[in-house]
Amino acid sequence: MQINFRYPSRVEMPDYYKALPSGNGLPSWEPAPAAWHGGSEPWPQPRHPATAEQLETWADNSQQNPNFHPVAAFAGRRLVGASATISFEVTVPGLRQLPMAGVTATGVLATHRRRGLLRGMMQTMFDAAIERDEPVSMLSASEGSIYGRFGFSPATYRTRWEIERTGQNFSQQRSQPGQSNSLVL
Repeated sequence: MQINFRYPSRVEMPDYYKALPSGNGLPSWEPAPAAWHGGSEPWPQPRHPATAEQLETWADNSQQNPNFHPVAAFAGRRLVGASATISFEVTVPGLRQLPMAGVTATGVLATHRRRGLLRGMMQTMFDAAIERDEPVSMLSASEGSIYGRFGFSPATYRTRWEIERTGQNFSQQRSQPGQSNSLVL
């Protein structure tokens, strides 16, 4: 079957949202838990699918946002994959601002995975970003290892610290010129 990649029309937007995984905070329309989940219980917990009214509201909001650029994969006339970029600016070394395409909300229906649809959507989004003069693309991924093949790599790491609050205080020490403020416990 022929696969095409393009921006979805306004009337196709409800199907666009149905192609996104529930991990993006949207309800899941897939009949079973994702293939990568090995447990017997559904995870994440299934949500009730959005109402037709909610889908229409999301579609209207998407169409009204000039910084939201959805892309869809179509198998024939059926929308089977969805992704998007959002136009931002990012600060780069030298404290300059560059236009950036932020990749977000990506999913392919389970019936059409492992057929190159993600690759096609990514290329379509990269081409459109270049046309909008957005030379940089970034994303935050739940499965970051799959995006290296598209040129993405870790740009930063996140650390979480937990401390017992009882008996802890902030230092009253002031930093000297040229020193950074540090948290001293």
